[in-house]
Amino acid sequence: MKTLIVLLILFAVPFTALAQSASASEKSTNQYKNYRIEPPREIYALRMNELDDILGQYNMVDGKTLTISNSGRRIFAKLEGLPKTQLVAAAPNRLVAKDGKMEVDFQQLSNGVVESVTVMYVAMQN
Repeated sequence: MKTLIVLLILFAVPFTALAQSASASEKSTNQYKNYRIEPPREIYALRMNELDDILGQYNMVDGKTLTISNSGRRIFAKLEGLPKTQLVAAAPNRLVAKDGKMEVDFQQLSNGVVESVTVMYVAMQN
């Protein structure tokens, strides 16, 4: 498994459950109310070596495992505790879920080795 440096997860929470007061915490959370990860307008066609560079399992800093796999030309991400999600390539180092709930960005060295991964996940859409 590959050990990584970064994991960022964004949760869009149901805002009817928030208290009525406008504390700084609530203001910060509200900015993500309509957050959505946009699928790319044009899908990037990953070359086989680019795909091979990012396939595998990654140990995230929160102890969970991220698995990037493929079935033919389809790419999937499975973050421990979340459902398996189909992704499309937006760039050689950026994958985005078709449903707009996940984005995975790979920071790679010049030889293609993945140095770190950033995952953004929107848990709930309104």
